[in-house]
Amino acid sequence: MNVYFYLPEDQKPAQLPAQTDFTWKDYSLGKYCWGLQTYNRLQLAGVPCELTHTLPEEGVIIAHRAFLPDSIIPTRKQVLVCIQADWSRHPFAQLHICQNMAQTKMSGIPRPERFATGETYFVHHWPQPGMTSRDPARGNTFENIYYFGLAENLAPELKSDDWHQFMEENGLKWHLESSPANWRDYSQVDGVLFARDFTGKKHINKPASKLFNAWITGAIPICTPESAYVDEIENDTQAVVINNYDDLKAKLVALKNDPDRIRIMQQQGAVKAKQYYPEAIVQEWAAILEKVKQYRMSRGQYAAFIAKRSFSWLLCKCVRWLR
Repeated sequence: MNVYFYLPEDQKPAQLPAQTDFTWKDYSLGKYCWGLQTYNRLQLAGVPCELTHTLPEEGVIIAHRAFLPDSIIPTRKQVLVCIQADWSRHPFAQLHICQNMAQTKMSGIPRPERFATGETYFVHHWPQPGMTSRDPARGNTFENIYYFGLAENLAPELKSDDWHQFMEENGLKWHLESSPANWRDYSQVDGVLFARDFTGKKHINKPASKLFNAWITGAIPICTPESAYVDEIENDTQAVVINNYDDLKAKLVALKNDPDRIRIMQQQGAVKAKQYYPEAIVQEWAAILEKVKQYRMSRGQYAAFIAKRSFSWLLCKCVRWLR
């Protein structure tokens, strides 16, 4: 069964990036990062797949949820694989690919959608392409703490006067880098802080890509216990996990004053990083494609599938309407 990555004609960028250009600016958009980038990386690795701008009549069709309106219903000869990312599930996709392990479990699926789910495969998000690694000359210096991302996605405590005062008093420098153009430069980064909030929320639809980026570039990750991060962190030598604002401040001071621990964390991060290089994620995708190519439905199974999914779709619509 042939594998296609579907990019609708009306969603195609004016000019597609060169197959080897992974610094293309629009890869910052999930719909292109997950589909087009994946296609290009798999092609370069020799994994059989095709890019299509129209829905093929048969085969495995993989597309980001943004490109799959609810009105698309696969025939028995089509296997629709929805890349869910942080969107809702597609009501008629036989299979889903997600970016957080929690999304593969029933507890990670919204209640109205649990009636008809299908198989869900987890794959790691691609790391940020074109990153500049931390300057080795910085050694075990722990001074520059960065946040890469939009300010609106940062815990309010980390935008307060108290936070700025704390950093200054303890010989730490805070860098809030909200411009996407600068998210690749880790040359002067000692630690990367990512905390959406201190409420304990698990954010089960978000990936752990910021964590991978820190390990790959040689920076120490400092994060709240979001589900995606907890799934990847094996022990406290790989990342600083913080439970609240006061815990963050205490652990930053302790780490700054412990150069041996800094060195150990840097070494452990370098080992961990190997799991998230693009070459490793290509292998994850290749393994998933081998599985989905085996997917088949008899006429009876297909009829039952359509009936069940149609009921589930109507149920979800009613629930949303009642809300």
